[in-house]
Amino acid sequence: MNIGVLGTGQISSSLVRGFCTDTAGKDLHFYVSPRNREKAAALAAAFPEQVTVCETNQQVVDQSEWVLLALLPPQAEAILRPLRFRQEQTIITLISDHGLEEIVSWT
Repeated sequence: MNIGVLGTGQISSSLVRGFCTDTAGKDLHFYVSPRNREKAAALAAAFPEQVTVCETNQQVVDQSEWVLLALLPPQAEAILRPLRFRQEQTIITLISDHGLEEIVSWT
């Protein structure tokens, strides 16, 4: 399964590390956003077979079946609105301060 991560910060980095370290996560591949290049590069270096750093957020979405939204609330709408999501994608949000209906309207 391909999982995209929009917002490569502390929380999402910890989630990716946990999945990549657990044997149950060996069939997962993560496409991470370039938001924090240092954190993204560290994940790719630690798990080269499971983590790809994308050039753009749209590339993250295009490569993924599931998309994890780990964006800061004040920036989330501006980042999400221009992206083209597919109807069949599963979206998991970690964005606080915004309701699910609002986030769905942005995607």
